[in-house]
Amino acid sequence: MTEKIKQTCSYVSESLDKVRSTEWAEPVACVLKVTGTIVQGLGNFVPGLGILGGAFILGTKLLNPQPKLSDLRKTEKSLKLDIEKFKSKSVSSFEIDSLSKDLDNVQNSITNFKESHSELIDDFAVLKLDVRDQFKTISKEMKSLESDVKDLKDLVTATFELIVDQRYKDGIESIEAAYQTFLDGSNNIEATLLSFDYYIVELQSNFNQHLKPEKLEEYLRIINRHKGAEMCHQMFNYILVVKSKYLQIMTVYYIHKNDVARVSCNFERFNKHYFELEESLDKVLKEEMTETQNSSIPTTVFENPVPNTPEVGRVLSSSTNNVDLELNHNNTGSTLKQMTTKGHPKDQRKTTLITYLKDKKKVIIPALVVVCILMAFIILALVSKSDSTVFLMVKTVNVGQIKIRMTKGLKINNPKYSVAKASGKVQFCNGKKVNDLLQSINDKKRTLESNKILVIDLGVTKCKDLLSKSELQNANLAGLVILDSPDLNYKSMKSVLKKIHSYPAISFQEKDVKNFLKSVVRDGATVEIWFGKLEDVFKYEDFYNVDCNLSEQCIHLYTPHPQQVYLGCEGVPKYRTEPDITCMYSGAECVELAKLKIKFQQFSTCAEKEGLPYKKGSTMWPTPTCHNATEYRSLDKPISCPGEDPFWTDELRNRLSTVCYTAKRQTSLIISRQTTKGTKLCDAKVRSCKSWGPWFDSGCSISNHQTNEWSQTRYRYCKHSAQCVLIETEVKYGVGGCNKFFLVEGADRRC
Repeated sequence: MTEKIKQTCSYVSESLDKVRSTEWAEPVACVLKVTGTIVQGLGNFVPGLGILGGAFILGTKLLNPQPKLSDLRKTEKSLKLDIEKFKSKSVSSFEIDSLSKDLDNVQNSITNFKESHSELIDDFAVLKLDVRDQFKTISKEMKSLESDVKDLKDLVTATFELIVDQRYKDGIESIEAAYQTFLDGSNNIEATLLSFDYYIVELQSNFNQHLKPEKLEEYLRIINRHKGAEMCHQMFNYILVVKSKYLQIMTVYYIHKNDVARVSCNFERFNKHYFELEESLDKVLKEEMTETQNSSIPTTVFENPVPNTPEVGRVLSSSTNNVDLELNHNNTGSTLKQMTTKGHPKDQRKTTLITYLKDKKKVIIPALVVVCILMAFIILALVSKSDSTVFLMVKTVNVGQIKIRMTKGLKINNPKYSVAKASGKVQFCNGKKVNDLLQSINDKKRTLESNKILVIDLGVTKCKDLLSKSELQNANLAGLVILDSPDLNYKSMKSVLKKIHSYPAISFQEKDVKNFLKSVVRDGATVEIWFGKLEDVFKYEDFYNVDCNLSEQCIHLYTPHPQQVYLGCEGVPKYRTEPDITCMYSGAECVELAKLKIKFQQFSTCAEKEGLPYKKGSTMWPTPTCHNATEYRSLDKPISCPGEDPFWTDELRNRLSTVCYTAKRQTSLIISRQTTKGTKLCDAKVRSCKSWGPWFDSGCSISNHQTNEWSQTRYRYCKHSAQCVLIETEVKYGVGGCNKFFLVEGADRRC
């Protein structure tokens, strides 16, 4: 490992020397200098050092550092001495002529030396060739790091499944796939970059939407909560690797597009994200440390050590003298005798409690033992119940409609990594071509998106026999479904199933096989396997959603009893519809679903905030969110619903809203106050929001090619109440990047 660190450090050292060689004025050079400090700070983290170092080297190819005049004169002097030595030793005239040409070049540089000097390479044709050759070299270095990256990736891949929200991992997986394609095409980079022309916008959108520091901070918080600080550090390292891969792609792509400003913008964004993520990591770990410290603080039991009972009295002294208490025993019980000493009051109370506990230990100890045993049984029952129950779900959606069919089963193994869910396409084993089936599920090149859920019917002998094969036990699967047959159930295969540790295995009763699995689930269908509480399915936005046709629909923001698309209590568009949900177990409705139907008859605070009507005695299923709900849609071209006013637009904003700026003077707040008809919306006291939705982000992009001006807009909603909505906007602009903040018109005071 030490040797590999040395090799990787030497691989970037020349570029580090290059950015340190002078005081730069060019923005891209200044940005690269900051990236250089990050590269240096990575220490012995070889994957990060190598991949970020690769992007850094490619970026520094743009730079054209001016040699110092003193260095030129030293070179001139050295060349003259070498020429004199060669002449005295009768060296061939060819070598002397070669040195003479070098000397002429240096002397010309001295003669024409100017204080003003272009800091960037002017000849892009030469630059592209240089970058092409350099990337070929870098791609070899990247391949040598594959094993290190794979180890890190394998470590965190299972952790992805902790995250119920698919959005957390979408961006990471798309960048990994794009980088592999990019690396594979390093021998013909021009053709590879040409193919990226059709994909680059989607790749940038994924990055901007899914790998934002604020989103990743929440991801780190969840990881820390479930897996601890060490895994949190590993996840931070992996995110750094993925962001560095993205930076490599963007650097090569925009150098070949002669777009230095975009190269600079991407390095600037990387630097900003890196430091923000560092702060997020520290913040998350400190939160955990604070919680741990708080939980370890002793309670105030010694402040009131013993209750006032006839058996134990508490003596309070009105004097300032310290008091100790001595416990005397007699046949009728315990009495307290006051004694004046120099002891501390806390010590006195502590002594009293200890003496009392000693006196009652014959009663207390058996009671504690009984409590511990009961707690152990309760915990064991809860754990075994929560760990064993699973739900297999099939979803069908149309515009404004969602149908979910479920059946309940049991988890029958203990995989290496615990997961909250598994998803993939179903593949039934039918007993034919079983060897081909084994080969396909052991293909390590398959991507995560193509994960399979293998279904084995114990009534099909050739399929049942596969369970004993090591190829299946170590297969690349999202999950294994065992179908009980009339003659066999999963218990007969327990010893074999215990050997499966790579993925979860679940079993379904023979009655549910006939009534559900073979009638609802089809070969090739996408299914979800849920290992948590059934209630949490309705909080899983990437599953519990519908097609809202948002490009054509308006969004009701403050209409009471909204219809179709409206703004939900979490600041995300929802579709008001009645979901069609069933769950079967052993031929009858699942108990869990029956309980939820009763629970959802209660009027929730979310439904109240959304302005939904309360129907006593009716099950009010949670309203599904819209598919792709957080995709950016410009506020400049709103589709306002009938009866609502676009209070955020330039024409109506100052008349219908309160506009102000937030604490850092970087974002503007638009608070709806009234409609054009005078209907009151938000109360005058509303100046902030505690529960904001996610950002809708346009990403930083060029807005004027002639002036090289860039801009970025993002906004988010807060559903304060049924008729009160707040919108926070952030507008950034700048030449060559988005680095200046712009407040909306009218935001001239602090909120």
